[in-house]
Amino acid sequence: MTIVDTIPPASLAFPVLAIDKSSFSVRPALEDLTDVWKMLITSGWFEGLRLVDSSGATYEVVKVRQLHGVGPFWGFTLRYGRKVRIELELQRAAKQLAFEEIKQLLGKQLRSWHGRESRDAIDELREEVQSASGLAALRDVLTKRGF
Repeated sequence: MTIVDTIPPASLAFPVLAIDKSSFSVRPALEDLTDVWKMLITSGWFEGLRLVDSSGATYEVVKVRQLHGVGPFWGFTLRYGRKVRIELELQRAAKQLAFEEIKQLLGKQLRSWHGRESRDAIDELREEVQSASGLAALRDVLTKRGF
């Protein structure tokens, strides 16, 4: 058994960029990362999830543990299922992503996932991602576009 040096999610510099196998999103605060719809857990969204915090450090999710429901009725809703609070076990990624690698990864995901093409101005978004001058500018572009 390998001993993993875990990092508490509260120690990340928010907002963070969450990058999974096929998509990405900006998580502005700790609650946006730890209060999630249960379907994200069951769908495997956290498997292989990488987090890039505001300082540029890259982390990988090692383990996810459901703690309890969040909100009225223990988090249950008729429309969306259940919202739960989770505990994440993180470790510093073996390979830290350089800013150019992050832009390339996001650009590749924007090109390969056809669901994004239904959004307005996908080509403009790709250009904005590639022309971002830093991590903060990249987060601003993605947040402005609803990611």
